[in-house]
Amino acid sequence: MNPTVHLSIDTCFASKRWPMPRDWAPIVADLGIRHVELGADTEADPMYHGDEYLRDWDDQVAEECARNGLRVASLYSGHGSYGTMGLLHPDERIVRRMIDSWLKPTIRRAAFHGADLGFFFHAVAEADLHDSERYARVMRTLALRLTEGATEAKAHGVRLALEQMYSPNQPPWTIEGSRELMRTVTASGSPLYITVDTGHASAQHRFAGSQAVDSDPYAWLRAVGPYSPVIHLQQTDGTVSGHRPFTDETNGGGIIAPDAVLRALHAGFASAEAEPDAGLPPVVDSLYLTLEVFAPTAQPSEDLLQDLADSAAHWRRWIPEDGRRLNDLVAAMSGDAR
Repeated sequence: MNPTVHLSIDTCFASKRWPMPRDWAPIVADLGIRHVELGADTEADPMYHGDEYLRDWDDQVAEECARNGLRVASLYSGHGSYGTMGLLHPDERIVRRMIDSWLKPTIRRAAFHGADLGFFFHAVAEADLHDSERYARVMRTLALRLTEGATEAKAHGVRLALEQMYSPNQPPWTIEGSRELMRTVTASGSPLYITVDTGHASAQHRFAGSQAVDSDPYAWLRAVGPYSPVIHLQQTDGTVSGHRPFTDETNGGGIIAPDAVLRALHAGFASAEAEPDAGLPPVVDSLYLTLEVFAPTAQPSEDLLQDLADSAAHWRRWIPEDGRRLNDLVAAMSGDAR
């Protein structure tokens, strides 16, 4: 169990600034990054853009990626769908719209790009949150709807990954809850993966039902990193998920360090090999460590570009080239590269 490791970046940085592939693709290439995650907020959300436009947009992505030496590693949902009840909306018509008009078409688009698909758009209503029987029923419903998505993804050769969150009304929000949801869906014969975000272990300690490890980003990487084809990278001080860049200023008070991330992943893959869990999906053979930097609306674009350049350079010290094996990257830290 020794996956390849790649540095990637989510196009969310380009939202409302560089809307089209011809705008953001050269920026990514100039960063020395060769893999991209297509964020839906960068003018490519099926709930807001028509099918004809999205077909043209996907063609433009393929053209610009070829021109700039890029590859699409993943597609991801954005703020538009995140702000809804989504898969757990109390009205079944909305649920069907999210599945049939967002999830399934985007799975097919991911297949077009040869990419993974990650997403998160659901929430548990307050009335269900404080009643154990109702909460259990909601979780069974969520698993069924995720299974429908996972079945569609498997049919198109796409790995589907649900993002981990940090509060009870947005499951999965604990490590064990993530593993249990993966087991439940994967038991259907269609695997469900998880996306670990390095800033999403920031609030679990506020809620009953969590364990100390649930507020530790490195515990998440060790426990479910082997089942996370995409890992979102953001700098954080451990108290808030601010999607900060990796600059000298933010790194000074930040807790996310590239060497520690790679070591935690290495430990996780070793553990998965020593104690395999047959109920979980297959361990991934590639990891896309994906910078997910949100830009303040009032930040000047030239400052944002510098933040991105600093972040890319910071991570390239530890991932000097894409496709290196995790074991080799960790061994190189101690001067024992083989």
